This record gives sequence, structure tokens and C-alpha cells, in this order.
Amino acid sequence: MRESGRVFEERIRDLVSDPRLPQGAFMAGWRWVRHRRRFETLSTGTRKNLAVALTFDVEDDYRKPGICAASRKWLPTFIDWAGDRKATLYVQGSTVRTLSDELRTAQAQHELGLHGLYHEVWGTSKWWQYSLGYSSLPLSEKERRLKESLLIMEESGLRRPRTFRAPYLNIDEITLRMLFAYGFTSDSSSAAYYGTLPSRPVSNRILQIPVTSCPVPQVKLRGIAWFSFSQLILPTIAGSSEDGLLKMVRCAVNVQESLGIPPHVVFLAHPWEFYPSSGLSHTGPNTWEYLERFLDLLGFEWILTYTTISDIGQLIQDAFGVGKRASVSGLVGKQGEPNE
Repeated sequence: MRESGRVFEERIRDLVSDPRLPQGAFMAGWRWVRHRRRFETLSTGTRKNLAVALTFDVEDDYRKPGICAASRKWLPTFIDWAGDRKATLYVQGSTVRTLSDELRTAQAQHELGLHGLYHEVWGTSKWWQYSLGYSSLPLSEKERRLKESLLIMEESGLRRPRTFRAPYLNIDEITLRMLFAYGFTSDSSSAAYYGTLPSRPVSNRILQIPVTSCPVPQVKLRGIAWFSFSQLILPTIAGSSEDGLLKMVRCAVNVQESLGIPPHVVFLAHPWEFYPSSGLSHTGPNTWEYLERFLDLLGFEWILTYTTISDIGQLIQDAFGVGKRASVSGLVGKQGEPNE
């Protein structure tokens, strides 16, 4: 009863605070006034440098727990396609043993991050996740799953990950502190679907590098949500015009520059999106073409450098003069366990 009451409270609190719903109208208006001018480029005609982090959540097939056939098929194709481009692969821990051969090949060129153990929730329960049956886990269970995932990666001959992305971009502060205590330096779990803003680095804290999104909301005329925030994901690049995509990226980059953060974009996709998935119109063999067309579009306006999430984190740290890692005093307990 206590557990169900906690989950209910979390979902109600999330429902009330969701900026996409009608009660977020004031915040949406404020964001529009504050950031609308950032849709236009600040460039004077000189092409600027732009760091590009291609990130992929390597996980079970869409709505098929325990089956990672798409990821196994996709990894060799991705390695060939990437060439000398670097990327970050966020790997679901339970898939590592099945994909170990492909992942060992991939880590020679790309960064491997962690994407949970069973694609579980690492934050609080979201109101819209009720129908999916997901709810938050106690910190002790998150820690157990984190340790198990790290052990599986070690036993599979993979490097210890330094970056984390929670499934559904759902994470909370206490989990971020736990990740920092276990040696993670960056996290890419900020809720891009809420139009999250990039964060500056702070000593003694994991750096959050979100999937690129535009903080200016778009008005929707259907469904329960009145507003939406564009995210740099496959459905967006498949369903948007070239002008719309450029405006979105310009807005995100201009927000970063206004905060003193080096310009970068973080793109998110899943292996199963490169194969037909029931009910998802953007999936299938054309996905590679969508991605290539988008990268070509970026290349016309910026000088692109393909890099990893950890390397972008280092760029941000260097820009603010903050060391990669400092003492974790106050964040972990005597036995190295995270304080609550």
C-alpha cells in the first residue's frame, strides 16, 4: 500500500508540473518571449564549428522485452556506416552478453555508455507512463542494477562506462549523485521532451548533456497536451522540413552560446528504428537516408566534428575551467555508498 501510494503521489506531482499541459501555458509564454529570437542564426556569414554527438540507445526491440534482434543486426551495419565518425552507444545491460562480440568491435571507435539494466525507470514515476506499467525503483534496487550492469560489461571485455542515459529520459537527482559516486562523469537523461536547457558544469557533480531540444514550445491543437518541444530524434528529422530542422538547431545552439557553452548537438536514435516497427511510420530502411540528409544539412551551415558525449563534456568543462573530477566528499558515505 505504501509503495502504491508513493507511485500515485509521484504521478500526480508530475502531471501538475508537466510543461506541455494546459497548466504550463504561462511558462510556455515566458519561454516564447525569452527565446523566440534565437530561432535565427547569429552567424555573420562565417561557418562556425559544431560538435555532433550521434547517440544510439542499444536495447531490446520495441515493446519486446528480452529480445534484441534489431540491435544485433544493426550494430555491424552501423559500424560500417559510421566510418571515421565517432558516436556514443548507450547499451542496455541485459543485452551485453548477447551483443558482446559486436560491442567489443564498436568500442575501438565509439564510446559505450550505460542504458540501465532492463530498460527500467531511473527517476520518479511519470503520469504518462502509467499505461506502460513503469514506476520508480528504490535507490537500493537502482544501485544493485547498476552494479550488475557494470559487472556484465567488465566480464564481457568492455571498458567501464563513464556516461549514462536513463530509459525514457527519466532520472532524478539522487540517482545522478549515485552515478557520480560510481565514477560516471556525464549523463544524457535530461527530459528533452520538456524542452530542457543545457547545464553548466559544477564541481563535485555529474555533468548533464541532454539530447538537443528547442526550449521554445510549439502549440498543439489536438490531444491532452497543448504544447510540445522539438527534440533531435528520428521522428523529428523524418517529419520536419529542412527549414524547420535548421531553425530548431539554430535555436538550441544560440541558447548554448548565450550560456557560454560550446556549440554542440546531441542526436538520439534506437537500432529498432532502422527496421519496420508496427505503428511507427518513421521506422524502416529509409531511416539511414533521413539521418544522412540531416547531417548533410548541418554540414552546409556548420563545420562538423563528430565526437562522443564524454568528449563534449570535456569541451564544456574546459570552457568553464572546471576539473573533470574532484572530491566526492559529501556525496558518498563512508563505504562509498551514495547518501540519500
